[in-house]
Amino acid sequence: MAITPLTWQNCRYGVAVAGAHGGAGTSTIHTFLPSPAYDLGCLKQPDGVWQKVETYGRPLIVVARATVPGVQWAAEAIRELAAQHYKPACLVLVSDGWKEPREATLRVHLLEPRVGAVVRMPFLRELRVVHPNHDLRLPRKAQNALASIVQAAEKAASQCTPLTSTRSPNYEMA
Repeated sequence: MAITPLTWQNCRYGVAVAGAHGGAGTSTIHTFLPSPAYDLGCLKQPDGVWQKVETYGRPLIVVARATVPGVQWAAEAIRELAAQHYKPACLVLVSDGWKEPREATLRVHLLEPRVGAVVRMPFLRELRVVHPNHDLRLPRKAQNALASIVQAAEKAASQCTPLTSTRSPNYEMA
């Protein structure tokens, strides 16, 4: 089975990827996305202060675990981003290998109008033994999830105004 490589069409300058909490899987999602993708790290710093976000016109992808605390942190992050005048192109919920709790699913339904799309990334057992930078053959569900993330970012980029920053569009975000 051939894997179609993911590329950006409308996201000429790439996307920004941020974690709603530590350990969400942000760096892994960032690694699997087409280049350029900029890893902003965790939005909430260890001291509890929210990071000021600057995407320079790039679509923003927020990553969280598909757990009740993960979705709570995602809700806080999305609320903080709204205060900074950002609507995430996509909320990526990364599975921890267990069934998504019903309470988390219900909370996600409340978040859906506040993001461009919600994408569930399946648990990738292979990542327990192989670094994501290795040539890893992703299962079909994971490939479809990544394609959905790209599609959501592309849709957001097509509705976006051009970069307004005076900095170079290739400015390193992390």
